[in-house]
Amino acid sequence: MSQTSAVTLPRWVRGRQVGVTYAVLVLTVTLVLHALPAETTQRVVQQASTNLVNLRQQPLTVMAASAFVLGNWSSLLELPVLIMAYGAVQRWLGWPAAVVAGVLGHVGATLFVAVILVTGIARGDIALRIATVTDVGVSYGMACIFGLLIARVGRRWVPVYLTAALAYLAYGFLHDRSFTALGHTTAFAIGASLITFTHQGRPAT
Repeated sequence: MSQTSAVTLPRWVRGRQVGVTYAVLVLTVTLVLHALPAETTQRVVQQASTNLVNLRQQPLTVMAASAFVLGNWSSLLELPVLIMAYGAVQRWLGWPAAVVAGVLGHVGATLFVAVILVTGIARGDIALRIATVTDVGVSYGMACIFGLLIARVGRRWVPVYLTAALAYLAYGFLHDRSFTALGHTTAFAIGASLITFTHQGRPAT
């Protein structure tokens, strides 16, 4: 490694420690899981899922584990975005706020979706098999972070930012036809609601 690279890397990481640490942990877990036999990997992912069965049996364990497990290799593409998003919040409000926002988004959206599913199953509107559907990943926490970052967008860019975010969320409902899209929307709304606690001014441009 050249001397220039050795100096540049710490500067790039500075202010993004939360996102970088999170991404490294997720990447490590992903590599370890996919080094195992496929059946074992599938079983571990299923056990880490925040589906209704797991939430009933071991809520705290799956709530924590699911945030560090990815369902497939393509989800690794989310990690660079994760680093930048968490980094933006960390440099703005500090690392504790970035961690709290991510946790609130992940936990809040998970619980809200779970309540909707339980209610739907009880009424007979949702098939019972949905109780075991796999739901893991970093996207709920990241959606909350993006909701919080509305406050860091210049006023004239807020409509563009919100339009892009809402278009993405709407695409999730139309394309996936799953309750994951509801989780993303809930997490984004949680992040937006956290703006009232920041006591920070919005950029003018």
